[in-house]
Amino acid sequence: MEFSSHLASRAREVLPSPAMSITAIVENDTIKLPPGVHLPDGTPVEIRPQTENTVDARHAWMLDFAGIANDLPPDAAAEHDHYLYGTPKRGEAQ
Repeated sequence: MEFSSHLASRAREVLPSPAMSITAIVENDTIKLPPGVHLPDGTPVEIRPQTENTVDARHAWMLDFAGIANDLPPDAAAEHDHYLYGTPKRGEAQ
């Protein structure tokens, strides 16, 4: 095996992929990686602090629809199949 391909193979075993996202925590101004995650000293990283209200960008488009349906029945969430497809209500005896 050629040295460069061996090195690349070993790097894939040790390093997360470039597109990989790692969730870590901060303790006393130090980033603590999860168990089993090892990055070599000097590895550049991008840090994006999260809050409990952070919305994943993949789902942010749904916020455009939040609050627009203000005339729904009070049981719309629990009985959505009934209102959408006409199935019997879950709360009704069969």
